[in-house]
Amino acid sequence: KLFHQQPPPEVSDLILQETFLSIYRPGDFLSQHTDIGAKRQWAFTYTLSTGWRPEYGGILNVKSGNGVWYAFPPTFNRLILFDVTEKSLSTHFVSQVIPESPINRITFSGWWYDPLMNQEAA
Repeated sequence: KLFHQQPPPEVSDLILQETFLSIYRPGDFLSQHTDIGAKRQWAFTYTLSTGWRPEYGGILNVKSGNGVWYAFPPTFNRLILFDVTEKSLSTHFVSQVIPESPINRITFSGWWYDPLMNQEAA
């Protein structure tokens, strides 16, 4: 409801296309990739893990269009938005959750898309 009723200003004119819940258990990670896809404009990840510590791993690493990497430890109640259009060149990955992690890394994620964008151009 929150994402539909009060979206961040960057996405207020876009439509929330797809959402999913991710649970990273000890040893899990997500390889480097882009989220470029039909009509996608912005990706988001919202951290739900309470008590997470950076030393547990599971850090979202995002490379901006100018080649600078940013690291976002999964801090509870943190919303991260990043541009996933072809012009942004943003690539990202989630580092491995250490095998000794006492808790799972849980995030709610998805994409906002532009309903007016030509699908072949995305």
